Amino acid sequence: MTETRKMTASELKEAYARGERDFRKIEVLREGLYRGANLEGANLEGANLSAANLIGANLIGANLIGANLSAANLEAANLYRANLYRANLYRANLSAANLSAANLEAANLEAANLEAANHALAVRVPGMSSRGAGVQFTATLYKDRLIVHAGCFEGTPDEFRAQVTRKHGDNTHAQLYLAQLTVFELAWKHWLTTLPQEEDSTKAGIEKVAEAE
Repeated sequence: MTETRKMTASELKEAYARGERDFRKIEVLREGLYRGANLEGANLEGANLSAANLIGANLIGANLIGANLSAANLEAANLYRANLYRANLYRANLSAANLSAANLEAANLEAANLEAANHALAVRVPGMSSRGAGVQFTATLYKDRLIVHAGCFEGTPDEFRAQVTRKHGDNTHAQLYLAQLTVFELAWKHWLTTLPQEEDSTKAGIEKVAEAE
């Protein structure tokens, strides 16, 4: 079992330069932020990169499964073909990031900034919480499947509709949830027609975030 090991940004940079690529479960010390990092192809599964400065980082093909990137600054980072399955991107800054062919399935994108991110559709609308609090509504297109994430729910649009009907019947909350899903489905279908054709386009991550103020 891989144990957590703590590294400074300088130590991580030096280890990568020596040819090391296995950085599973590393914790980058807070004082060692890593702006402009080159970690192409690195195995960062389960790594703790919370609040890391990764502006402009090269993370092409990186394995970030289950990584903690909460509050990390990934502005203009290159995440082409990166695997972010179940990664924690809570409050992460992904503005202008390249998410082409990235796997964002089951990733936590609550309060993440996706403004101008490549292969990401980010739309913020008034909240729809049945409890009067803020709610995050995220949908991800991956491998020709549109996966909806809303709170603890994860499933297809049809499964989401069924869940909403079971929980809310035909009340106002149900109508708001379903109307927003319909709007999003139309939005991404239109948006797909504006994208250039590319290799593995079916893996393009498409995110939509709707969060209450």
